[in-house]
Amino acid sequence: MGSVSSVNPGIADLLQTLTNVNSPVMSSKAAVSALEKAPAADIVQLSAAANQLESVDAMFGISTSPTTDVSSTLTALESLGQALVDGSLCGLGRAGPNPVLTSIRYFKDEYLAHIVDHKCSAGVCRDLITYRIDPGVCNGCGLCAADCPGACISGKKKKAHVIDAAACIRCGACQAVCPVDAVRVA
Repeated sequence: MGSVSSVNPGIADLLQTLTNVNSPVMSSKAAVSALEKAPAADIVQLSAAANQLESVDAMFGISTSPTTDVSSTLTALESLGQALVDGSLCGLGRAGPNPVLTSIRYFKDEYLAHIVDHKCSAGVCRDLITYRIDPGVCNGCGLCAADCPGACISGKKKKAHVIDAAACIRCGACQAVCPVDAVRVA
């Protein structure tokens, strides 16, 4: 059996993308993005379907109105993915939607958390997370404040610091430099 690099370049890109993602919902978005770049025989169909899948951004917690019927949106996404599988002329077109279809089937709760609650339990969807500093752990060293590109962390030396959630750009720099792991993702 060949390595990932010896298979169709589009499939190799898709596999590489999926191995670097921790959230089923982000995995679906990554799969759709990889499909758009795929060099496939039925690229027009793939591209059109990928654009339709991508247009469902509201599903990923970005802007869902309270009147949105989540079940029908998920059903429509499943139908679109299945139509792509059924109508594709190449292996990538038939396999490409599988991460989306599989993640909806087995991780529906993740989707609902993203769509309805605007939360990412995996803590990887930047638009759906907030950073906070645990005051019981923070030693007030100030490394987080010094490294914050948004200058949204305040606090006195040797006292617990605080992140201004409204100003935070959610880059994770504070979490990366904290020597005592006081920065939490909520």
